Amino acid sequence: MTTEGQLRSRVLAMPPTLDVTDTELAQLDTELHDLLQRVKAKPNLEAALEDLAHLSQFQELLATMFFKYEIELTENQKFIVRNFDRGDDPDLREYFFKRIKVT
Repeated sequence: MTTEGQLRSRVLAMPPTLDVTDTELAQLDTELHDLLQRVKAKPNLEAALEDLAHLSQFQELLATMFFKYEIELTENQKFIVRNFDRGDDPDLREYFFKRIKVT
């Protein structure tokens, strides 16, 4: 199971506090990077929709960790929390897809 999946399970259990190690945060960064690379490799928005949906779920996890549990995220993780908070919005998905493609 991925670190993202493990943390998602822990968050869904709604504990009063959440402990996340530096190693887990680093692994999340790796998983996030890999996901963004998969999106970047897609030829068009339609082909990237599944990965963008995953990115939206990833963002929700990171936002919960940051806002509810006050976990200090990495800069890359904070960027996703701030900039992809409406992954359900088709216009935002298209905008973010284009932005990923040029980075």
